[in-house]
Amino acid sequence: VAAAARPFGQMPSSASELLPGEAAVYEALIAATHARAEELGEGYVWSIAPARSVCEMVRRAPASMEELRSVWGFGGKGLRAQRHGDFLLTALAPHLPSLRALHSAAGVAAGEAAGEAA
Repeated sequence: VAAAARPFGQMPSSASELLPGEAAVYEALIAATHARAEELGEGYVWSIAPARSVCEMVRRAPASMEELRSVWGFGGKGLRAQRHGDFLLTALAPHLPSLRALHSAAGVAAGEAAGEAA
């Protein structure tokens, strides 16, 4: 159970700030990034997606590269998005319906879940 889930207007920066349903998706994405790092021979798993970025991914629930680029750590020059974006979007895709249902049940509009003003 999340210790202190942040309001949807603020992006979580650690797993302890996620809702319970988000935490399960976070764990699945972390496992996927570990498998990807091993597959690529990456010595530093967080080079694929830092924990803060994964937290934001489960809150924002991006379905496109453009949406992914709004996630912390994936904007700027977009090198991480270019290298690992398709992989992460594919890993996140099966979880999008449950995340959207969770956010809907929490009474959060899509824009609010993305940190935008309602």
